[in-house]
Amino acid sequence: MGIQKPDDNLIQIARGSRPDDDSPVAPLRPSAWKVAFVQDCNLHCDYCCTGHGRFGGKGRYMRPELWMPLSDLIVALSPPDSRIDLEFGGGETFLRFREAMQFLDHLRRLAAGRKIRVDARILTNGTVMTPPQLQECLERKITLYFSIDGPAFRHDAFRKFPNGRPTHRIALENWRRYRELVGNAAGPPECAVATVIAGDARLPEIAQFWREQGVKQFKALPAGVAGPPRPVSSGP
Repeated sequence: MGIQKPDDNLIQIARGSRPDDDSPVAPLRPSAWKVAFVQDCNLHCDYCCTGHGRFGGKGRYMRPELWMPLSDLIVALSPPDSRIDLEFGGGETFLRFREAMQFLDHLRRLAAGRKIRVDARILTNGTVMTPPQLQECLERKITLYFSIDGPAFRHDAFRKFPNGRPTHRIALENWRRYRELVGNAAGPPECAVATVIAGDARLPEIAQFWREQGVKQFKALPAGVAGPPRPVSSGP
C-alpha cells in the first residue's frame, strides 16, 4: 500500500498497492488522541517505565504555544459531526490541572464550531487532586481512571511517595469521592479503575478486592508488559 505525505500534518494512504500508484488517496482521520500534557509525577513507583513521567528529562508540561496549534491540528483532522476521544496520560495531569483544563476547554470550543464532540479522560494516580477539582471534572464530564493496584498491601508495595510514604489510602478515598459524585449526577462520566498486576499478586486476588468495592470491571496490566491495559471483569 503506497503512503504519501503531502505536508507535515497529514498522511494519506493510497488505495493502490504500489508506491507510484496515482489513485485517489484517503486522509487519515484519527479519532483517539493520547496527550502527555504533563511529563512529571509526584510518585516514585518501583515498576514505573516512564522515569516517573519525565522520560529521562526534566519535569515539564505543555505550554499554550504547543497546545493551541495541537488543538487546531486535532480539529482539522476530524470530520464534522464526529467524536474525538482525548486521553491525558504519561504523567500526573493533576499536577497542572488548571493548564490542562485550559487546553481541553479551548479544544472543545474549536470542535464545537464543526459540531465535533470531545470526550475526555484522565489516567491519574489519585493522590494530588482536590475536591473542587473533582467537581470540575464532573462538570466537564471527564472520565477518571484511577491507578490503584488492588488492596493496600499490594498497592503500597510499589506505589509510594518519594519519601516512601504509602499512597493507597488517599488514592482510594479520592476514587470513592469521585464515584459518589458520578453516582449522583445525571448523564455522568465514568469513574473507573486501572490496576497494575505486580510482584507476586494474582489476578483473582485483585478481582476479589474490586468485587468487594462494588466494581464490576477494571483494566489490568501486568507490570513490565507494553501495550494497552485490558478490561477484566471482577465477577457478579
